[in-house]
Amino acid sequence: MVLALVWAGLPGETADYWRLLPHYHAQVTDSACSVASVAAALGALGAGRWNQPALLAVDVDWRRATGQGGDGVSFAELLEHLRQGLERAGLDDASLTVYQPADAGPATLDRLRRLLAAGAAGSDDVVLVTFDQGRLWGDASVGHVSPVGDYDAASGRVLIMDVDGERFGPLWVRDRDLLAAMTRPGNDDPDGVVVIRRNGVS
Repeated sequence: MVLALVWAGLPGETADYWRLLPHYHAQVTDSACSVASVAAALGALGAGRWNQPALLAVDVDWRRATGQGGDGVSFAELLEHLRQGLERAGLDDASLTVYQPADAGPATLDRLRRLLAAGAAGSDDVVLVTFDQGRLWGDASVGHVSPVGDYDAASGRVLIMDVDGERFGPLWVRDRDLLAAMTRPGNDDPDGVVVIRRNGVS
């Protein structure tokens, strides 16, 4: 884990990384990245008892979709399971800011940077990102979701806390590379960013 942080050293003192870390675990199956990411987010927001087994125990559809060899969930389904998880955890007053970029142009990159910077600066929020694993890591082309641990605006680097068991660890990537992995051509289920804020803080 430490080796993955060599590029920029440890995250900032107020980075979400530190709140996510105690609740950060590898996904329980090859298609359960959404469950691992939501569990980490809920824990970082103060609902630590809602780990992966607890979330799956009360959501049959999610458990079926994310079983070993399952198809996983779409972006819309991720949002629905996230909302249900927030409600079960007593965090139903949380607000979601959702952005699904349509292209990788300069204006889109600027908006992504602003969302990541705002998420990194807050203490009552967590950022999840969905992307194509193949385009970001060079693996098979498959949709994936993981929490963001930090964002260094000066260098344009994003700390992805990847929940994939084979790549498990915090990894710094360029924000423009993340955007490219979020806007793969022909994707009929556009990837995006979800900023979860407690108590409706904007």
